[in-house]
Amino acid sequence: MTTSLCHYLLVSLALGAVVSGASEQRASGRIARSRSQFTQIPEDYAVGILSKLFQNECKEMYRNYTNPEAFDDWDSGHVHASNLASCIFDHLPEWAKSEFTTVSIALGLIPPTLLLLGPDTTGLALLSMRRPVLASLLAFGSPVIRVGPDPVKVLRSAPKVKFAAPYITARPGDRNWRRWALMVAISVAEYIIAAAAVFNVGYHVWFLTYQAVCWAAIQLFQTTLLPETAAPLFWVLFGVPVKFMCDYAVRWRVQKATHGGSVSGARSRGAIQHFVSWVSNSTSSELTPYMYSTPVYFHGVDEGLAWLVFDRFISLASLAHVLMGGIILSTMFFVGFRKALVAVTCFLSGALACRFVVSFELYWMRRSASEIPSESWYETVSVGKRF
Repeated sequence: MTTSLCHYLLVSLALGAVVSGASEQRASGRIARSRSQFTQIPEDYAVGILSKLFQNECKEMYRNYTNPEAFDDWDSGHVHASNLASCIFDHLPEWAKSEFTTVSIALGLIPPTLLLLGPDTTGLALLSMRRPVLASLLAFGSPVIRVGPDPVKVLRSAPKVKFAAPYITARPGDRNWRRWALMVAISVAEYIIAAAAVFNVGYHVWFLTYQAVCWAAIQLFQTTLLPETAAPLFWVLFGVPVKFMCDYAVRWRVQKATHGGSVSGARSRGAIQHFVSWVSNSTSSELTPYMYSTPVYFHGVDEGLAWLVFDRFISLASLAHVLMGGIILSTMFFVGFRKALVAVTCFLSGALACRFVVSFELYWMRRSASEIPSESWYETVSVGKRF
């Protein structure tokens, strides 16, 4: 409860800072703007036609745009960027204008397609119960809010197809080198996929921010704290707090514990020993795939009004995220068709790879999950002791 309250206070302070900053800027008449978006477009774009325009037909507009003494105001908006863009469009060849339309459609279809290919919030939250670092990397590597099913129903439904994998039946203390080699290989592969997905999103956000021009951001991001260059990053980060909220909500619905443990025995030890033991257990759980982990015992909490309201909120957040991404990405200008195709392929393949990792881990979690009835929850389970 205290952690959630702190999160809400931080969000409220951030929103208050944005509103106050915008109010102060509105009072002064000036609005924040970027003076480098058009200057960082690759020189080879459209066979170098932009560099020629900046030196000839659009020289005056380009000088006003890059002038640090020239400011925009709330009444006219980002007039310097608008004048420069209008001049560029008037002198672009027809094939470049046609490419604008194709690239706009391709980039605008990324958010709704990610909604079909990316991992859902339930799978990420269930994975974070034992492997939070891997789940966080996968959440950052798949910029999508895909509403998942009820977590209790997911764990109650055992996989219909069960296949045997090598060296699964060995005990955790077994020193069979083949089993440990396979375990390490799976874990390393999962972290490589997650890290590659994060790098993929970060690189393309940087590319769309600093080597392209987002027209929607030029028109909308009129505030001191958020210049127009922050649009793609804002779209990616919008889903992060929502996913963390889903994590807390799923942990409330699915309470995880172990059989036969003694919480009092763990607490009777010294604080340092207890901390070292906690770090050791957390690291072991984080690095061990569900394929080789101990069975999962959980207790499902019934749905309540708060869960139903939260579920509707996640659906609205998912819709807002898709609309926001479609508006931002479909107004990206001066992106070559080849680079746009690479961006689309990388975004979709990264999300699909993240979904594969989540599905793989969730399969083994569902296979080993066992629900504990409410009447025996406090009798046979040491509540609060995690894997």
